[in-house]
Amino acid sequence: CISCDPSCLTCAERTNHDCLTCPTEQLLHLNSLSTNQGECVPKKDTNNGCQAKFYLFDNQCYPCHSSCSTCSGSAFDSCLSCPDNLPRLHKSTNSQIQGTCLPVAMANDGCCPTSLL
Repeated sequence: CISCDPSCLTCAERTNHDCLTCPTEQLLHLNSLSTNQGECVPKKDTNNGCQAKFYLFDNQCYPCHSSCSTCSGSAFDSCLSCPDNLPRLHKSTNSQIQGTCLPVAMANDGCCPTSLL
């Protein structure tokens, strides 16, 4: 039996980045998509309670793709907004709100060559 960090309800290790579950009013922000461990953080009033660069699924916050500022999923084409270095949101053909973040110079007439993704 190990002693968890005070921010965790249950944990795998002792640090605040190894939480498995969180107290009420906090969400688990996973360290990566391949782990069930993360950090408990207070719910935010925006982004479904998750911090920037995370999205909410099944009451846990998962990391967005590295090219997204905000997202609806982990894939590169699930971006809802883009960072300054990739300011162009190229919307997917089947979506009006999400897409891929690209540098302005790479976007041509709304059509993205797959080699750029």
